[in-house]
Amino acid sequence: MFECLKESSIVFLDIMFGIFINYIRIKRASPKISSAASNLHEKVFLLAKLSKLLHLD
Repeated sequence: MFECLKESSIVFLDIMFGIFINYIRIKRASPKISSAASNLHEKVFLLAKLSKLLHLD
């Protein structure tokens, strides 16, 4: 039971870290990049992160 809780918290922290890093990237991005391009970049980054977590690669 504790092993499952430990793994779940690690996955949660990993996802939160990925979101935080992506948030920082978007905030530092050049104003030339459109909002749509930033949103697409964020989605691609999160999908790659999730596939890594779920061992789909």
